[in-house]
Amino acid sequence: MKEFIGTCVENPFGRIETLVKIIDNAREISKRSFLRQTCVHPDIIKEMRRFPNDYEFYQHKDICFYTWSAIEHFYK
Repeated sequence: MKEFIGTCVENPFGRIETLVKIIDNAREISKRSFLRQTCVHPDIIKEMRRFPNDYEFYQHKDICFYTWSAIEHFYK
């Protein structure tokens, strides 16, 4: 199960080039697929249900992330 590693603000990948590559090369996935692969806090899942149109879900290799309020939240 993939764990939360940080947001684009903190850049958990160390280099801006890596961050950009992951975001630019990711493919969109369903919320269901994202939740199957990740360990998301129940409060965040509750917000995803409350505001379903505010979230988008992506995957690039072994990294999954969702975008909310123009911020990417990464899981590995």
